[in-house]
Amino acid sequence: MNTQRLIYRLTSWPVTLAICLLIVLGTVAIRLCPRTVPFEQCSKLYQKYAGHPGLQSAFIKDYQIDDTILVDVTLIVATDSISWDSLRIDLSIPELDSETQEQITDDAVFTRQVSKHDNSQTIEGDTSDVELMAISYSKKTICVLHVKNEKEKHAIIYHNLKKNFNK
Repeated sequence: MNTQRLIYRLTSWPVTLAICLLIVLGTVAIRLCPRTVPFEQCSKLYQKYAGHPGLQSAFIKDYQIDDTILVDVTLIVATDSISWDSLRIDLSIPELDSETQEQITDDAVFTRQVSKHDNSQTIEGDTSDVELMAISYSKKTICVLHVKNEKEKHAIIYHNLKKNFNK
């Protein structure tokens, strides 16, 4: 008899309503809880371009490349041609001639090594003082992957090559 009474109490409408209310409040609390990185912990590149008109920027902490590699990423998207040209000049990204521009596809991404201290300087060869910059001319997007060592750099390059060949 006690079990029937307990089941009745748990299935009564006030208990059901209270449980539903708790679920809704919990969902709202999780959605409203900020999951952002403090501005001072973001990359210098993000800090420089955050809030610029014509540019949308994002800093992603611990972006997962594979099972073991997590890197910080700065993403900058130009929303108009003037902003793209300004960003390109600031970061010393060459302009493509019209013939090359016609030949690239929408998902073509160019990658280069840049200095950690000055993202406008291209670095050649193997050195630990680099970051990887991925450039999409068609989407007017720049993505800087803040690598800490050669293992992360090679994992990113392998990941990008694998994605491109699977298309």
